[in-house]
Amino acid sequence: TMEVYDDLSSTWTISSIKLPIDSAYHGAVEMEDNLYIAGGFAGEQVGYLDRLHCLNMSTMVWMEMSPMMSKRCYIATATLDGKLYALGGHDGSSRLQTVEMYDTKSNMWTEMPSMLQKRSDFGVAVLEGKIFAIGGFDGQDVLTSVEYFCPVEGKWEISSPLSTPRSGLRAVVMEERIFVLGGYDGTERLSSVECFRPGMTRTTWYLVPDMLHRRSNFSTCVLEGKLMVAGGYKKDNMVVDTDGEVCGEVDLYWPKENKWTAGPSMNIK
Repeated sequence: TMEVYDDLSSTWTISSIKLPIDSAYHGAVEMEDNLYIAGGFAGEQVGYLDRLHCLNMSTMVWMEMSPMMSKRCYIATATLDGKLYALGGHDGSSRLQTVEMYDTKSNMWTEMPSMLQKRSDFGVAVLEGKIFAIGGFDGQDVLTSVEYFCPVEGKWEISSPLSTPRSGLRAVVMEERIFVLGGYDGTERLSSVECFRPGMTRTTWYLVPDMLHRRSNFSTCVLEGKLMVAGGYKKDNMVVDTDGEVCGEVDLYWPKENKWTAGPSMNIK
């Protein structure tokens, strides 16, 4: 099931268009008026996915494109220079550090330089022509490490690490800064936010207040000058005795006021 948010009316509507396959932990990116869904997990019978589906936003029809070279659950996806990048994840047996790039014109995947570290369930952001891979899980440890890929140089480089290890986090670019949100540190869900801008000589960090809920494995986007965080696995700050739950709550961050407010909840957790 998919839901559509209307910012003018602040309402969620369940779409008549459904995902082409029941899946979780896939990547989703918008490029050239198309929505691409890559990889994920489709249950015990189907398992880990290498599939790529494309929703034409004009015709609202799904097409299955060329599959990835690797199955990837807990995948990270990004777009750069008109190409789709699929990074890391879990192929059903191990965590991956491999990266592949999809060309919409040729409908083909190309192997790219691997990341310096195996990562699944990590954040990815594109800033100043570079792809940043942030945090995640390497199969043994929750990570603080950050690395970036420069397509001009064709290699990965180490960047300044996070202050908190995070898996199931999300990363998004707003106002020329990378916001790193929530996640799981190996012990508990996080509501904290780290915000930085990489520089030639040093990384500049900015203070951002915590989200309203501790949560991991949620969705995030920038919409009309504000940052939206939706769904995921939530652990309320005030509730001590529960493990948490899948949620439909939405938080909104307003950069000018530097504060979070509650947004309209989704129809489905």
